Amino acid sequence: AGGADRGAESALVELCPSLIRDGRAESFRPQIVVFTNADEEKACMGQDNFDEYLERIGEYFAGLDLSQIAIINKDDMYGDSLERLVEDTGAQMLTFGVKSKDADVYAEKVKSSIWETEILVKTPVGRLEIIVPLIGDFNVSNVLAAVAVGLARGIKLVNIVAGIEAVDVIPVRFYFQSTRHGRPWIAHPLTFRL
Repeated sequence: AGGADRGAESALVELCPSLIRDGRAESFRPQIVVFTNADEEKACMGQDNFDEYLERIGEYFAGLDLSQIAIINKDDMYGDSLERLVEDTGAQMLTFGVKSKDADVYAEKVKSSIWETEILVKTPVGRLEIIVPLIGDFNVSNVLAAVAVGLARGIKLVNIVAGIEAVDVIPVRFYFQSTRHGRPWIAHPLTFRL
């Protein structure tokens, strides 16, 4: 409500399969639904076995209608199955991928340093160069998902780039403020865990 009061027209909501199982998402009809990945760890946290977790995700995407847009990560092992389910609904769909060069939105080139990641993104309407102060393959995938959402909303490419590049380092468990050079340092999740 506070966001709406300040003029926000959109909200990003994370919807986990346990909410679908419990029926808490039945009245929730988002315009755009993004599938980022099937996560066995999250399935266990939600008291599901992995097959039930995947089935619930599939049921949700199979229930989309013509007014909704599905955005699917083709790099995920479950991405192709979801694509087929969405095709049967008639809903619009965009795919993204870091490795999947047949995706609608994909990373043609990725260059990372310890400070940032540069991504050359190929889209159906042109190429983008995006530089973010985030590292790791999962962040590249998230940037591609954000580009796909921007395209689905009809946002101009230049504005998609500006919006994504405006994102600062998001404080999470892999974030540490370095006193050296006043720059953020992000530990890679495979090399450092809290």
